[in-house]
Amino acid sequence: MNKKLYKVWRQMTADKKRFGVMLSLAAVGLLLWGRLILLEKVPRIATADPDAAEQADGPAAAPPRELPTVAVDLPEELSLNLFALRPDRYNRIPEPEEGEGEVQLGDPIDDEWERREALLDEARGMTLQGVIQGHQPFALIDDVRVHVGDSVGGFVLIELDFRQRLVKLRSESFEDLVVILRMSDG
Repeated sequence: MNKKLYKVWRQMTADKKRFGVMLSLAAVGLLLWGRLILLEKVPRIATADPDAAEQADGPAAAPPRELPTVAVDLPEELSLNLFALRPDRYNRIPEPEEGEGEVQLGDPIDDEWERREALLDEARGMTLQGVIQGHQPFALIDDVRVHVGDSVGGFVLIELDFRQRLVKLRSESFEDLVVILRMSDG
């Protein structure tokens, strides 16, 4: 019998974490069990003064207090619109004088900026649906199968990353513009 008890004790204390959890659960169980045995009549209401609680439950309880009624006269028409902006509360931005900060139409820098923004808008509209590994890896972008070096929407696919589920695209017209498309989790 001693060998069996020793074997059970060794198995229980082999993992300290499990043993600690088991001891804490046993302690909580003993506390709850002891509470049931020691307290035959469990109080249902916690009060600071038990005599005052008995008096309040008895027939001599004080009647509820009457509160006075207050009447408020509201105007029929509101003088202030809460949702209207008040221009006197905001500082106006001064308008530039003639010749100051003006951009000429047809400026090559402005046209290049607009083309870049149009390309970026097009890239924001693209959806990466999958990155497929294999003998010839490819990406599925907007239901189109694209291999490395292929063109899609004004961009050339330059890199596939299977682990991070992303692709890198370089603009055909701007060599320094690189866009990264990631697969969404949803």
